[in-house]
Amino acid sequence: MLNNIKGWAEKHSGKHPLIHYLNDWGHVVKNTVTFSHKTNDAQAYNPFFIVGSGRSGNTLLRTMLTKKDDIVIPPESFVLGEAIRKFKMYRHMEWPDLCGVFCAVFERHHGFPRWGIDLREFYKEAIQFEPKHRNLEYLVHAFYSFYGSQKKPEATRWGDKTPINTFSLKLINNVFKDSQFVHIIRDGRDVVNSYVKAGLYEDVQGAAERWNRSIHIAREFGEKVGPDRYHEVYYEDLVREPEREIKAICTFLNIDYTPEMLDNTKGVQDLGDTYLSHHTNLHVPINENSIGKWRNELSAEQRASVQYHCQELLNKLGYPS
Repeated sequence: MLNNIKGWAEKHSGKHPLIHYLNDWGHVVKNTVTFSHKTNDAQAYNPFFIVGSGRSGNTLLRTMLTKKDDIVIPPESFVLGEAIRKFKMYRHMEWPDLCGVFCAVFERHHGFPRWGIDLREFYKEAIQFEPKHRNLEYLVHAFYSFYGSQKKPEATRWGDKTPINTFSLKLINNVFKDSQFVHIIRDGRDVVNSYVKAGLYEDVQGAAERWNRSIHIAREFGEKVGPDRYHEVYYEDLVREPEREIKAICTFLNIDYTPEMLDNTKGVQDLGDTYLSHHTNLHVPINENSIGKWRNELSAEQRASVQYHCQELLNKLGYPS
């Protein structure tokens, strides 16, 4: 019956536009009452997320893990948390419209072109999902899998490396209940120095607050989900003992270690965002040169400020004064 009304409304909308509005609101009411798209799929998926403060070696870890043929990690997603919230906000919409909202959240972000994929093609696939897969978990899984099919068809598991996702951990966990999280931690003084030097923060205090919040949120989350799903690695350990640390991460993720993972420079130009100026260190072999740079690159005033804002957490993490 509603289809007949819709056809009649379209036919007569030129003379009576109010009819179209009434028809549209009728569909809103119908959808709200009759269905709500679910969050989770019947099948559980096992992606992994590299989280923590930015400027902590997240991209280095991405380059190492993607040396494996079966692992794909796109450039930063930036808005995954927003996309999840928007899906839940508009979950009563008809499926094609909801898919359009989901895609628009990603496509409008200035960083998304680095993914190098055509979202129109993904949208065409998404609106054709079987009814049993018309849910948020499968939509996100299909979205990352679509990237993999375009950039690395041999990949069988996807991950995400987006520091800002640290502030959406509960949302992500609600969608992917079998997901895993690798939290990479770095000396907050070097993080602040790197943030400021890269122009990502103008002042030491703002960068220090970002580091503090990231660490606290991620560790608190890790305590709740447990060691099977949360693993910590220190940046300093990763660059000093890369084989030992990457093996531990592989064990945690249940993937096989290969020696090629230690050659972070190979294929780095194909990752979509490693041309950015703040990723220049990725083009040289793993080294310890970035440890402690804050001592010489921050002014005396900046050093005093970062010590003041970070000291308590630095002590808790075991970093020397």
